Amino acid sequence: MTKREWLGPASLALLTCVGQLKENPLLQWVPVDLTLLVFGLVLIMVIRARLIHGPTTGRVLIPWALWGAFIPAVALSDFDSYSTTKITTLFTVTLILAIAPFYLLREPSQRVAFLRALAVVAVIIAVLALLNPSTSASYTNRLTLEGADTIGTARVSMAGAVILTLTAFQRGIKPIWRIGMVLLAGMTAMLGVLSGSRGPVIAGVAAIVVVIAIAPAMKRYRGRALISAGLLGIVVVWIAIQNESDGLNRIASILTGEPSTSSNIRSSLWETGLDRLIVTPLGAGWGGYESAGSIYRYPHNLLIEVGIEGGWLLLLVVTVLIIATLIRGVMVAKNTSGVIFLGLFIFSIINVMVSGDINGTRLFWPVLFVMWVIPASDSEPWFYSSSARRAREAYAVRVPITNGGAA
Repeated sequence: MTKREWLGPASLALLTCVGQLKENPLLQWVPVDLTLLVFGLVLIMVIRARLIHGPTTGRVLIPWALWGAFIPAVALSDFDSYSTTKITTLFTVTLILAIAPFYLLREPSQRVAFLRALAVVAVIIAVLALLNPSTSASYTNRLTLEGADTIGTARVSMAGAVILTLTAFQRGIKPIWRIGMVLLAGMTAMLGVLSGSRGPVIAGVAAIVVVIAIAPAMKRYRGRALISAGLLGIVVVWIAIQNESDGLNRIASILTGEPSTSSNIRSSLWETGLDRLIVTPLGAGWGGYESAGSIYRYPHNLLIEVGIEGGWLLLLVVTVLIIATLIRGVMVAKNTSGVIFLGLFIFSIINVMVSGDINGTRLFWPVLFVMWVIPASDSEPWFYSSSARRAREAYAVRVPITNGGAA
């Protein structure tokens, strides 16, 4: 894989988490908004991939059709500052996140590059946050990356933990690599726990456990993998206890049933959302959700949000797409990258059901649609030998892989 082919997947990975990086003091020297910069790079790489490597699979029509279904709700919108920003982001950044996998993640090596880039960003964030702890008065001593919020920090770090953990549990990996990945997974998971953001931490744990339990690639060693994951979790919790962090206490409150302000707010937002959903069969327009006495303009649940603002038909479409993608994700989880993408998809589903608006959890869209890029019979190793890599690159030059179809 050439440097140019590596740049597309890496820039797409960066776009999913750049919002948590751009306010860091280390990046304040950048003269333009980093999200806009990375978005432009991804767009250029998509256009380049289409021109050089030709059309992609015909399944690229799925996101285009979905975004077409998003358009009617635009006409119903009030176009105040929030809804205008929401619509603009939905049809630019979020759209390119959905389309890009069909052009930038076509090759097995590109999908590996995407996952590696996400893991590298998570490790860098964990190192920066753990070596230079930053906390907010609003969150007592819950740990964050400087310039980021707790939930964004946890999302990026736990995504890295999912990638590294599921990679470490695969067969055929040298012991030194396996040990290194376990240690890095523990470090990124530690940041998630110390952040105290319950949604991403629970989503990460659930994703790892569920994937180990259902992925075809894990069939022969599910028991060992589950035991190993449990031991890693125990070590992370034990270290967090020594840290005396409010983050761990906040996450543990779920097990004890102790009420919290955030859970009460979410319950109220969901209740209001369900009441509003019943009376908006045609949708209220993007940004049309409102909750009396709340500062939030979204219900912290993707399906409720889509149902209220886009209407019942759009809610049905999105629900069917998620279920179909989950089924396909299990089908393609026959190798390391397929297993990891399934894990990231489950991780993202849980996150979009408890936090953020339709544009908020950016990782959700590329990991949803990459499932429709990966052939169901695909088989790809995580580590390529140099000779195998050269052979694949030579073949890709002679016969560009398009996965069939045209778009």
